[in-house]
Amino acid sequence: MVLIHDRSDLSPGMLELLRSEIVAAIGQRVDVDREGVVFTLEQDGRACRLVADIPLMPKKR
Repeated sequence: MVLIHDRSDLSPGMLELLRSEIVAAIGQRVDVDREGVVFTLEQDGRACRLVADIPLMPKKR
């Protein structure tokens, strides 16, 4: 994870800012389980990919 993070040129602060902005944008349209949000960086050859797992809350009935 550290090596991938270094190759992505994203500081921990920038990664946290991206996380909060992405969750906030999605949260404007649907209820998000903010406690269950997980962001990871994946390396695929020379490409680095930010992967977001954002669980949605069940609809209230």
